[in-house]
Amino acid sequence: MSVFDQQAEAVRCPDCALVGIASFTNEKASAAKFRLPEGFKVVATDEGDKIYCAACNRLAITLNIDP
Repeated sequence: MSVFDQQAEAVRCPDCALVGIASFTNEKASAAKFRLPEGFKVVATDEGDKIYCAACNRLAITLNIDP
């Protein structure tokens, strides 16, 4: 896998303001590989995988990072 097969998003918790950069592959959601900053987790939902703050259990605000 090359760096061009990955995407990155800035993630932020709306409650505790924890921030970081999450990266993931461009594969199908079921096979995607996530690399999350400490304090965040991936939760499988009906709409696909979502990134949540592990401490607050709130959906993280995400912003795509374009190279």
